[in-house]
Amino acid sequence: MRPIQIPKSINRYIKSSLTKAEMCKEASDAYSTLYKGEPEISVVMPAYNETESIVPALSSLCHNKTHRKVEIIVSNNNSKDDTEDLAKACGVKVVSENRQGNA
Repeated sequence: MRPIQIPKSINRYIKSSLTKAEMCKEASDAYSTLYKGEPEISVVMPAYNETESIVPALSSLCHNKTHRKVEIIVSNNNSKDDTEDLAKACGVKVVSENRQGNA
C-alpha cells in the first residue's frame, strides 16, 4: 500500500507562516477572481468546529485556476467555535444550519 502524501501545492496552506487573518485576506482576494457572477460550478463544504482547518482548506480552494465561474459555499453545522466567522472572512458564502446532524 502506498503511503498518503500531501501534494506540495496543498501543503503550502497547511504549513503556512501566515496568520489566519492574512490567509483569509489572500483567500478572499483569490476568490474574487474565481467567483464571477452566475456560477457554473458550486463547491459545498460542510463544516463543524473546523477552526484549525477551514482557512487552509478554503485558501487552497480559492487559489484554483479555472475558466469556469465557481462559487464556494460553507454549510456551517452549528459550530461552537469561530468556523463561521473565519469562512466569512475568506469571502465565501456561508449557510448556517442550526440543527445538529449530518451536513
